[in-house]
Amino acid sequence: MLRTLAAAVLALAAGAAQAQDTYGAPPADIAARLAGLVRAYPDFIARVEGGALVMRDGTKFPISDGRTNKSFNDLIEKPDIDDMFYAAYPAGAAPRPPAKTRPFRSAWLSSARIPMMT
Repeated sequence: MLRTLAAAVLALAAGAAQAQDTYGAPPADIAARLAGLVRAYPDFIARVEGGALVMRDGTKFPISDGRTNKSFNDLIEKPDIDDMFYAAYPAGAAPRPPAKTRPFRSAWLSSARIPMMT
């Protein structure tokens, strides 16, 4: 019984370590976050349509690349739209980034030529 308990604890610890070391899965509230992105950039983003973000000029960008096992470097170097939401910054609170974060301008925002909000 002790071996079974030890094996279960190790399995849970391994799963927790992997969860902290992999990125790419969209947050549970992705629809609300995408709606906020559309509201924040109304001159550039028209709407969310299916699995794409539609720009005012008709260009469509896929929201997800389907990868849910990205390393932190992949998250920074090869982001998709839903990767921008991996770290929440609550409105009105002094930002305290979670571990393994760094302030960055998403490569996706840069490629879409969307200016930073001021």
